[in-house]
Amino acid sequence: MKPSQKPASLGIQLLVVCIFCAALMPLVGSQFIVQQIGKEQRLILQWYGPARGAQINGSADRWFRGWAVGSGLMTRAIHSFDPRPAAPGADPASSQSTAAVKPLVIHDSAGRFGNLPSASASASASPSDGRPKVWYRWITAVFGLAYFALLRAATLVTWLPMLIPICVSIIVTGYTRQQLKWHGFGGVSPREYRAGSRLMSWFMGIGFAMFFVPGALPPVTVEVCLVLASLGVSLVMSNGAKPA
Repeated sequence: MKPSQKPASLGIQLLVVCIFCAALMPLVGSQFIVQQIGKEQRLILQWYGPARGAQINGSADRWFRGWAVGSGLMTRAIHSFDPRPAAPGADPASSQSTAAVKPLVIHDSAGRFGNLPSASASASASPSDGRPKVWYRWITAVFGLAYFALLRAATLVTWLPMLIPICVSIIVTGYTRQQLKWHGFGGVSPREYRAGSRLMSWFMGIGFAMFFVPGALPPVTVEVCLVLASLGVSLVMSNGAKPA
């Protein structure tokens, strides 16, 4: 096959790299991810205080349990390769308790979070249990990353009443500057336009990726990315060429 004369753009190459990183990231294992969850929960309690921090952590825990634990989704995913699946109509919670899976504790300083299945149990599982260890390690880490996403979403929800007016005011300012420049109060700047385009695209992508990064981050990281992306939108709007 003749090689392509035109290589893929930088954006496409970065997208491919991100897809591979997302596929390989859960291989770090849920034990490491849960340690980082505990660190970020403690950071939230330090940044927002005991009352607000406990509310954020509790919201993330409640969403996760309703989506993954209470519905039995996590149990079915973890034990999908078991040689003897649960009988029809069996309680997922009871099948989980009889699977000889070591508990994994997700908790903050208040210690109110319960047990979740752990990928660390795969290290001591016998090869005859029929469970692929790579799948077990990968899927439990995926649910750990999902917990991270819900934790940061709960933080974002608490900031929305403040973030929405700030982002709207930044974008409206960009639109106002656009109208002023188009009517003779100064020309557009191609340099600012390119800077705004990169600021908008990069920080939108970074902000989305920060939902799933398996490491303790300052609990305002996503919010800062959202504000910077809004600033990029403002620069693009205020420096766009006037239509003919």
